[in-house]
Amino acid sequence: MDNTPIEVDKATVIISIFVIVDEILSHPHCVAMLHRSGPAPRCSDASIITVALYQELLGDPREDHFYRLHGAVLKEYFPCLPERSWYNRRKRNLCWIILLVRQAVCIALGVDKMKNGCLDSAPVPVTGYKRDKNPAWETVAAYGRCVAKAMKYYGCKLNLLVSETGVVMDFALSPANHFDNQIVPEFMAQYAYRDVLEEVRGDKAYSDLPMQTDLLTEHGIRLKAPLKTNQPVKTMFQDQFVATKEDNVKRLTVEQINSQFQEQFHLSKHYAKSVHGLFTRVAAKVTAHSIGMLVNTMLGRKPLALAGLAV
Repeated sequence: MDNTPIEVDKATVIISIFVIVDEILSHPHCVAMLHRSGPAPRCSDASIITVALYQELLGDPREDHFYRLHGAVLKEYFPCLPERSWYNRRKRNLCWIILLVRQAVCIALGVDKMKNGCLDSAPVPVTGYKRDKNPAWETVAAYGRCVAKAMKYYGCKLNLLVSETGVVMDFALSPANHFDNQIVPEFMAQYAYRDVLEEVRGDKAYSDLPMQTDLLTEHGIRLKAPLKTNQPVKTMFQDQFVATKEDNVKRLTVEQINSQFQEQFHLSKHYAKSVHGLFTRVAAKVTAHSIGMLVNTMLGRKPLALAGLAV
């Protein structure tokens, strides 16, 4: 059996993304959300979102560089594509619609039927460590340290809840000085009432017995994590929360997703200059990851072979 990945071209990727986005935005709920007074824009919202997602799949975080290299080609598919500054404004105004597209894509990927997940976080610097800080960043960013990368930075953390198949089930931005496990109850609460999640795995940062006990008793979700070196020897009660070697192997999926966000989607080099711009860039990156998995699934490719879509 030939295991060679199916090659795709630029037209296939762009048209596939546009068809998916346009189909989602044609839903009456989306039509009502996108209704605005005045004449309709020459370039449709689906076209703007498609270009934004394609930009993230290419891994080009700078819009001026992206327009300079790909603007002429994109004009062949979207003749009314606005110039760069208007494209940037339209994209930021469509931030919440991009997240709505991600939710629809996740449903198509079967996220509402996935019982197991993995937790992890990734650093998202917003400006230089020693540079003067924009006061607006103080509402979302802080000084923090990433132990895995042995780096100090000023910015946020991208907290991810990923299924065993690699689908980003949920995500949230938190200040860099927050502990990883602070976001977990918020993640779990929204899945508990739907009886979706049963077991979640994390690294040592999520080893917190009181929190793990609360999640199991209140929501029926078991969070398993390795013991920290300074933790006491596990008891029989703790044993159900301690990750096994098999759990650690399954948790490598979220490490792969984090690697894709850093290497292909350039999460740490987003070039956002404002809080709204940061939210839009992160929303587009996570949505592009999900829609790339859906395009690969439709084309009969491996879902996580996203590098092959950067054409």
